[in-house]
Amino acid sequence: MNTFNLLIDEPINSGVLNKFVKKSRLHNENVTFEELVSRDILNLKSDQLPIGSILGLKKINEETEYFFKASPCFFSLQRDFYRFEKNFDNQLDEKTLTYICDLLNNNFSKNAFKFIVNDKFLLLKTNLNTDVKCFFPEQLNAFANKNFLPQGADAMFWHQLINEIQMCLFDTDFNKKRIREGLPPINTIWFSGGGKLPSNLSIVHRKKIVTNSFLVKQMSLVDSSLMILPFEAVAPTNPISHANFYFDLRVMSEQRELILNYIEHCFSRNKLKQLQLKIIRENSCLVARTNWFSFINFSKQKIFHEFINEN
Repeated sequence: MNTFNLLIDEPINSGVLNKFVKKSRLHNENVTFEELVSRDILNLKSDQLPIGSILGLKKINEETEYFFKASPCFFSLQRDFYRFEKNFDNQLDEKTLTYICDLLNNNFSKNAFKFIVNDKFLLLKTNLNTDVKCFFPEQLNAFANKNFLPQGADAMFWHQLINEIQMCLFDTDFNKKRIREGLPPINTIWFSGGGKLPSNLSIVHRKKIVTNSFLVKQMSLVDSSLMILPFEAVAPTNPISHANFYFDLRVMSEQRELILNYIEHCFSRNKLKQLQLKIIRENSCLVARTNWFSFINFSKQKIFHEFINEN
C-alpha cells in the first residue's frame, strides 16, 4: 500500500481530494506532521521529539547539539488570551528569515545561546534552561484551558523570553511593511521540538520515500540507509510502488497540482491497487483509505473540506 502524507494549513478546493474522501474509509487521528514523520521513520514517541536537533544537522553522523525549532508565528489577541493563527516555518524568503535571525541575536544572544538559519527554518542552539516541555504551534488551539505555555522547571525563563521577543517584534519595520501589504505580522517566535538526538537512533522505515519536506530529508542524515527519492520522481508515467510520500503542500502551489494529479492518474488507471491518504492540518490528521475497486464503484456524500472542518 502506498501512503501519501499531505501537510496543509487551509482546506484545499480539490476535485481529486473530494473524490478520494467520497470513496474511502475514514477516521481521524490527533497528530502533527512532526509527530507523524518521527513516528513513521524514526520510531520516536511523541514526548521525545528532538525536531530542532534533526533540522540542525549538517552532515551524516554529525555529533548533535541541543536545538529548539524557533517558529516565526502569527498569534491573534482574543479577549483574554492569544490564539495561534499561522506558522511560517519553511515559508519565509531568505532575506526575511535572516533579518529575524539577526534581530533576535542582536537582542537576545549570549554564550551558548544563538539563533541560526538552516534552509528555511529558524533554530535556537543552546544548552541553557533546557528542563522544559514545549508544544508544537499546531497543538496550541487544542488546549481548552489555554494552558499551552512551556512547562517544567525552566518554564519561567521561556515565558519571559517569548514575551520579550513579542515586544521586540511588535514595532519592527518589516512587520509594518507586512501589514501594509495585507500580510499577517510575525509577532511571536514559538519554541518547540527541543532536544538532542539519542546516540543509538536509527531508521526503522524501510520503504522508499518521496518528499519535498526538509525535515524528512534531514532524517537521512541520521541514517544514510534511508531511501529518499527526489520530488522529480513524481510522474504519472512512472508510478512508484511500495513507497511512502511526505509532502508539504502549504507553499508549493505548482507542486501541489502535480502531486494531486499524480495520485489521481496512478490510481484511476489501476497502477496503484491500494492507497492511503493522510491529510494533516495543525493537530488533526484525516486518514482516508481505499482500494481501486471501491474507488470506481463506491460513493459517499460529504466532500473533503467538510471533513477537514469537522475534524
